[in-house]
Amino acid sequence: MPTKPSKQLETFANPNPARDYTIEIRIPEFTCLCPKTGQPDFATLYLDYVPDQRCVELKSLKLYIWSYRDEGAFHEAVTNAILNDLVSATAPRFMRLRAEFNVRGGLYTAVTVDYRMPGWTPPVPVPKPLPESTAADTPPASEPTPASTPTTASISPPSAPAPEPSAPVVPTVKAELPRSAQPWDRGARQPAPAMDGGRFGLLPSRGITPSMEGRSAESANTPIITTGRTSEASRASDSARGPRLDPIGENAGAVFPQAKTAEPASRGLAQQRKLPESLQPPAPRVPEPKPIEAKAPAKEPAPPAPPKAEAPPPPAPKKKPEPVFLGIDLGSVGCRLCAIDEQRRVVATAQTPLPAAIKRGSEISQDPNLWWQAVSAGLHELFKTLAPERVRRIAIDGTSGTLLLCGRDGTPITDAILYNDGRALAQAERIAAYAVRHSGAHGVGSALAKLLWFHDKNLHKTAAFAAHPADWIMGKLTGRWGHSDYNNCLKLGYNAEAMRWPEWLAALDINMELLPTVHASGEPVAAISAENARAFGLPPDCAVVAGTTDGVASFLAAGGSRPGHAVTALGSTLVLKLLSDKPVFAPEHGVYSHRLGRYWLAGGASNSGGAVLLQYFDVEQMEEMTSLIDPEQFTGLDYYPLLDIGERFPHNDPKKTAVLEPLPNNSVTFFQGLLEGIARIEAQGYELLQQLGAPAISEVRTTGGGSRNPAWQRLRERILGVPLKKPVSDQAAYGSALLAAGLIDKSLLSESAPRAVQIS
Repeated sequence: MPTKPSKQLETFANPNPARDYTIEIRIPEFTCLCPKTGQPDFATLYLDYVPDQRCVELKSLKLYIWSYRDEGAFHEAVTNAILNDLVSATAPRFMRLRAEFNVRGGLYTAVTVDYRMPGWTPPVPVPKPLPESTAADTPPASEPTPASTPTTASISPPSAPAPEPSAPVVPTVKAELPRSAQPWDRGARQPAPAMDGGRFGLLPSRGITPSMEGRSAESANTPIITTGRTSEASRASDSARGPRLDPIGENAGAVFPQAKTAEPASRGLAQQRKLPESLQPPAPRVPEPKPIEAKAPAKEPAPPAPPKAEAPPPPAPKKKPEPVFLGIDLGSVGCRLCAIDEQRRVVATAQTPLPAAIKRGSEISQDPNLWWQAVSAGLHELFKTLAPERVRRIAIDGTSGTLLLCGRDGTPITDAILYNDGRALAQAERIAAYAVRHSGAHGVGSALAKLLWFHDKNLHKTAAFAAHPADWIMGKLTGRWGHSDYNNCLKLGYNAEAMRWPEWLAALDINMELLPTVHASGEPVAAISAENARAFGLPPDCAVVAGTTDGVASFLAAGGSRPGHAVTALGSTLVLKLLSDKPVFAPEHGVYSHRLGRYWLAGGASNSGGAVLLQYFDVEQMEEMTSLIDPEQFTGLDYYPLLDIGERFPHNDPKKTAVLEPLPNNSVTFFQGLLEGIARIEAQGYELLQQLGAPAISEVRTTGGGSRNPAWQRLRERILGVPLKKPVSDQAAYGSALLAAGLIDKSLLSESAPRAVQIS
């Protein structure tokens, strides 16, 4: 038997060639190279076959599948080639191969090929027994009706021939199976009846008679009487019994005719024989009635005087419902909501999806109206389990660097350009010529670069405000437009250290009136609008506070509170945040700092992350391979995983390409190499922040889907060299809820919050 990838297939003798049975094999690790790009394509193979004389040996099949890893072929060609080799090695009676390919970029394709031995016909399936309740309720049609049965029993039509009494009718139930259940069924063939046995229905029947299942011999021969209209025979039987002996009703007189009442015997005798008057008995003496004396009616006693009315007790004061605080996390793929009480406990949550963003080359955009639809649906879903009148304040977070233009009433003038859009490369170069080094507006991903792009396309002329996702949803909730926070405005050029818009913005010749009024995160901005209070049942004094970015909200949710505390978000992208006592900026590395009270959140966002993993594996495959990873042994692969061309941090290079070579001979090693590559990017990011003046990391908390992978956690812990702590919460919506409630750690906000700055 081969011990390394080989096209040689080993087989063994079929242990039971006299029987048709099915072998099903799932192969999750198939890889071949795309003949166009040379990149690996991954597939899960599903092999089903009915063996004849030979069966394929599984270890040799695995090595055979691995032999395609360094070969380039189109999906259709490679699927047919594999089936041809398997048929040649085993000569089965039937074989089907289905290959489900992950082509990257969200594309999937499947190829299915079949083989059937000439002259082989699948066995006729045996009908599946009826359920016990159905069989017990189905009578044999041949049993006669007993004499004691009611006269309302239905009578079969005379034209129907009577069946043999000894042969009860067995009902047959046909059920259509899924296509995969009968792989040989093709064309106009009728669906086979339901059957016992394996996937292809090849096991013999258990021999249970459906009509007798679950019944005794006596009960099986007892017919079921069907109640219906009275038959002619039953009506004739009724008339033969004579009139109904019922003195009630209209026929009572016919049965009991009226008769004279019998008189007393003494009176009858006197009428027959007349007695002499002397012998007549004296008439009975009737006493005269005494006159009734009229009496004066008795005087009724006077009713008791009503008690002196007492004043009703004052109504008990209406207890106010326990207040809750709502955080809304608006991402690019969905919306999450989280409500907490004053003790930081989660009271209710909800989430709604968002349609995928529109991608055209390097341009990635989204309709802002979809955001409002998702938020509205999320609020309605949340209030199914939470009384809306309990909500006191609301805070919203959104993606950093996403921007749109809207009118004075909030109507979008443009689609939103998302944070990872790469169209504004020329505008980013122009900003670099004027912006100070410590500005967060550097780079193609900045909101200011997108604003300049709108300006260059003359889309700003009919606009009133530039808005980030959190700003726009705040405007939709309150009806107040043109407000933002100092975290979202960082990449628009705002100087959060001086709390003002910088003077160098004027050199870019942009319309300064488009820039919003800036508030400190958590500062109340406006009450909910009357329209939304009615629509959602919110109290009219519910306030919406200035929000933040999703990265800052994730840090707050995780529970970091001291310089040196770091939070890594392992989502679609890799986002690092490190609490520092001073701001750190390095535009050449994509490093910037968000203000958080008296401290600063230094960090950056890489384009690497979970989206790269999903390009090659689905969630189920990753879960299976995680248990096969040895995190104590590195692979030696030096990967730099990227989804597309371009990187933001720790290397700010819009032309950087992924490094995914060399390709190992199995998917588990390749998967571990990707995890190690992302972990090394994380370590490089924290090392760079320390070199630029931030404190060394003392602990790291992790949020996002990647935090639930234990092998990845151990790999990261080894590469980072610091302990990984469990976050308080891994949901950004929880961080926004803390912001709404004013429950951020006091050490962060010990200094007075900066006041909003109006734009002249």
